[in-house]
Amino acid sequence: MNKKINVTIVLDGSEISSKIEQEFFNDIQSYQEEDIRMWNQKKYINFVGFILKENHILISFPKHFYQENLENEFSKEDFQLLLATIIKAAQNGLKDLSNSQNNFPLSAFATVYNYYKQFGLYYEEKKQLKDGYYGKINWRKTIQSVTPLEYQGQWMYMPLKIEKQNPYDTFITRCMAYVINDVSQKLNFLFSIEPIEYAFNPQEFSNKGYVLNCLYDLRQTMFKDIHLQLIDALINYFKTEGNTSGDILLKIHHFDKIWEKLVHHQLKSFDQIIDDQLRFDGKHRLFEEQKTFYPDCRHPKTSDSKNHRLEIDHYFEDENRGIRYIFDSKYYKNKVGIDYKQISYYFLLKNYFEKLGNESKTQIALILPSEKEVGYTEIEFELDGNYNNQDKGLKLYHYYLPIKEAMRSYIGK
Repeated sequence: MNKKINVTIVLDGSEISSKIEQEFFNDIQSYQEEDIRMWNQKKYINFVGFILKENHILISFPKHFYQENLENEFSKEDFQLLLATIIKAAQNGLKDLSNSQNNFPLSAFATVYNYYKQFGLYYEEKKQLKDGYYGKINWRKTIQSVTPLEYQGQWMYMPLKIEKQNPYDTFITRCMAYVINDVSQKLNFLFSIEPIEYAFNPQEFSNKGYVLNCLYDLRQTMFKDIHLQLIDALINYFKTEGNTSGDILLKIHHFDKIWEKLVHHQLKSFDQIIDDQLRFDGKHRLFEEQKTFYPDCRHPKTSDSKNHRLEIDHYFEDENRGIRYIFDSKYYKNKVGIDYKQISYYFLLKNYFEKLGNESKTQIALILPSEKEVGYTEIEFELDGNYNNQDKGLKLYHYYLPIKEAMRSYIGK
């Protein structure tokens, strides 16, 4: 029977209460300095993920995931949406899961569980021959081992050798069952994963070194990619100590990198800006990721210096409309003042485009997360013509993208 778990919900960037600090940040084993951000002598959550300590779990969702009343809004589906997003980002190159303190191998478990849902437990098959008349006939064995009989002028082989495939379990089968049941026992209250009815001895997995050595040896005998991926996932699971009996930790300290991936995926449906509103009803826009420019003549394109180049998060040239889009993902919003980075991009690149003979109009925008169900656009800055008559009308747009919608679209739901 699953034990009762007390769930505490917070948002990345929210202030840490004394109760939360006492329950989850009172020993060095369950947190690290990067988990907490200090501002005006107050402490704030600085990660997305969870900390499970005995029968208490702290789940930190991304900024703007909920509006208010966090405890009332939380659901298992929200938690699973968050984990599915992290898994997809990890598969697309996110390296934050390699945080040395994280001991819940999320991507490895997802690979094992997805294999199980698609194919069931891993079994190997042995071919067996039996005498009979129905099934797949092995003619070579039949001819070699059976003396033919003449009947009405024809030679007949009786009985036939029938080939049958008999599945049998292996160490890989038991590893899969252990991993799925391990997660089911510890996190079933969030995953809703039913344990597998499969008999195995848990003591077989008490020695992690032994388990890993067996898996490494078995990997040498595999050839199919799907089986290699399964074994690699099992290896990663046990290497990351998925069978730990202490605190279970999964923390992403740079969710802005995942937000960038969510935005880039959403921009595939971007169409254009009409009446100061960003429209997302187009199809297959091929925005470039990390478009780089080198405006400092002392550090040309061949330089590896990161301090003298411009990196645009999302860049697209609409040749039909003659518009160039310079968009940036923005997970954090400045509380005061204007973010001038996009405006500086406009002026630094404007003449560069003109020298290339391009008369395209340039539009700039920041894409930020929103807790609302529908996206909306605001004008953050509009240039006064008294300061620059040539570029009057320049506008910096803020588009607020519903974060849950972006996450569902990203994982294909």
